[in-house]
Amino acid sequence: MIFIMNTFSVFYGYFIISTFKNFGLEKIKDDEFLTAVGACSNVMGGMRWIWSYFSDRTSFKLVYGILLVT
Repeated sequence: MIFIMNTFSVFYGYFIISTFKNFGLEKIKDDEFLTAVGACSNVMGGMRWIWSYFSDRTSFKLVYGILLVT
C-alpha cells in the first residue's frame, strides 16, 4: 500500500519538475517567485528526518497528507 501511495505521489512531482522551468518561462515571468517556490519544495523534501520524527509521534496519514499538500 505504501509503495502504491509513493508511486502516485512521486509521479506528479516528477511531472511538475520536468515542466517547472518551461511553465515559468512562458507564463509567470517572475524569477523571484519561481526561486521561492523551488526553494520551498527543496526545504520540504530535505526535512525528511523531521517528517520521520513526526510520523513516529503521530499518525502516518497526517504526516503524509501534509507532505502531499506542501
